[in-house]
Amino acid sequence: MIKRLLMTILLSGSLALAAIAQVPFGDYFEDKALRLDFFHVGDAKEETITPDRIFEEALWPGSRSHLLDPFNSRRYGGGSIGFDYCVTTVDHAASRQVFVHEFGHSFAGLADEYYQSEIAYNDFYPKGVEPLEPNITALLDPANIKWKELLSPGISLPTEYGKEKIETLQAERRKNREAQAKAIEQAKQKGTGEAEVKKIEAKFREADKTLTRQIENVRKQYESLSDKVGAFEGASYASKGLFRPMMYCLMISSPKNEFCLVCQRAIARMIDYYAPVPGSKGLR
Repeated sequence: MIKRLLMTILLSGSLALAAIAQVPFGDYFEDKALRLDFFHVGDAKEETITPDRIFEEALWPGSRSHLLDPFNSRRYGGGSIGFDYCVTTVDHAASRQVFVHEFGHSFAGLADEYYQSEIAYNDFYPKGVEPLEPNITALLDPANIKWKELLSPGISLPTEYGKEKIETLQAERRKNREAQAKAIEQAKQKGTGEAEVKKIEAKFREADKTLTRQIENVRKQYESLSDKVGAFEGASYASKGLFRPMMYCLMISSPKNEFCLVCQRAIARMIDYYAPVPGSKGLR
């Protein structure tokens, strides 16, 4: 049976060309014409894009369910509000993945599952409180975890997947790369010849390769868990205390560019909400 999803989605890419700007936070609330703004969330590596309210009102003259707003820019960026709008650039190499990730937020209320970025969301979720989002948990009651029906048989909760070993090795690799940059900078300041600089690069590059191999070896030890549903620590900006359903998902990163099974169910439930099948028992 083919099920049609009936909802109002406004795709507004052409108007988004009106203006793209980056402004100091203090100036953001000044009156202005149609535009989108890039905002750094704590770190310049993280881009959040927000449409102005005046922009939204101009695009939404009537009722709507969701605003999906792709716009032309080669910058990496995206932003969304749950059950409201989704904004992404379209000319970056990762734009397709970013768009689907942001759509997961706006359409199904999914939480971010990544946790290693340096962003201003630290302690976003209060300790001892179960998050509302369907794809993360504080694991306060493992016997009644919110995706209990989807758990892989015999899986342990929480689910060990080599996280501590990998993070220790990743930290060593970051230090090695920082030391490389510093050593090369100092060598150049001293007027060291190009041949010697290349020797310095080669030394650090070999150490980097060794650490990368070690990281991959740890991941291989747990690769049998890649399609399992459990409770994997590290989610929603927190390395400790929050758990995600699977190792890989578009809400963190996915080699297959897929949502995990729990996120797929959450999306299906929203489709059921907007376009219920006659005679069905409601949300799955």
